[in-house]
Amino acid sequence: MDSPPIRVLAIEDDIDYLEILRLSLEEPKGAEPTFDLDTAVRLAEGLKKLGTRHYDAVLVDMGLPDGAGLEVVSAVLRAAPDTPVLVSTNYGDESSMARAALSLGAQDFMIKASSNSRQLKRSIRAAIELMASRRGRAVRAESPHVGRV
Repeated sequence: MDSPPIRVLAIEDDIDYLEILRLSLEEPKGAEPTFDLDTAVRLAEGLKKLGTRHYDAVLVDMGLPDGAGLEVVSAVLRAAPDTPVLVSTNYGDESSMARAALSLGAQDFMIKASSNSRQLKRSIRAAIELMASRRGRAVRAESPHVGRV
């Protein structure tokens, strides 16, 4: 049985990294579940999309042209409180930034240079499952991807 794709919004201003994300989520073809990637290159654009569309997960860069650091994470969490947020960065002090982002409510933290397609997919699926378990109820019909980590 085909399940609907996992809808992911990537808020990222690095066009090359967006292409890496797109390729990572596309391969291998035919794998269950599939991913549907939408993108925004500015925080404001991403927040607007979060207000008008449903996503199963959000990947957000902590260094955007119109926002940086924990303010970006906070804004996304406020805009999508029931959506798992995964943070990515190139920042040098990953450990303290990761702890701070996680304490705000992000589900995972990734260093761009060290992530691969398998880790990325696993992190997205795990974040969806974690959010569902934190809510203490079944994931809504819009997100039937729990248990597929």
